[in-house]
Amino acid sequence: MQQHSYTPKTSKIISQSFLIWFSVLAQFVMNILMIVPMLKSQQYTSILFINLGAFCFTLPNLYIFFNYYKYSAKKTLIISYHSIKLVDQKTQVTIELINAEIEFIELSVTKGYNFEAWKSYEYFCLIDKEGKRILVNSFIIDLSDFWQDTLTSRVSSHKIVRIERYFPTI
Repeated sequence: MQQHSYTPKTSKIISQSFLIWFSVLAQFVMNILMIVPMLKSQQYTSILFINLGAFCFTLPNLYIFFNYYKYSAKKTLIISYHSIKLVDQKTQVTIELINAEIEFIELSVTKGYNFEAWKSYEYFCLIDKEGKRILVNSFIIDLSDFWQDTLTSRVSSHKIVRIERYFPTI
């Protein structure tokens, strides 16, 4: 029986999280360039407000990255003609759905502005008639790559329910 396996790839994680880590690096560089002169002139409230403002932008970025990484680390999506499995190597838990019994697919995409660091983050959730769920985030496979797989032909693309969110939490 033919099957395709998908695991998170380091190159995909780096390309999707580049802007997130760039914002962290920008805050660090900003501290070095701006705060040292402010310390000499004793502008402590300015240092506090600048760091709080930068932290309000950096904290959601880091939260989203670690949340997505937690949901994809040591997981493998196995697609065959009759079923889809998500295997967690850390806990040895396997969730299997029969392709013909998939009731609908929830696709969560980010709406908002293009400058957000998490704009390329999305996930989809396959749900069958019994309520079993397989959550697959973009570190493992995108929905477009899922449809390009030749073994997903028994999953209907008409069952997609699109959910738009400003903050793509899992």
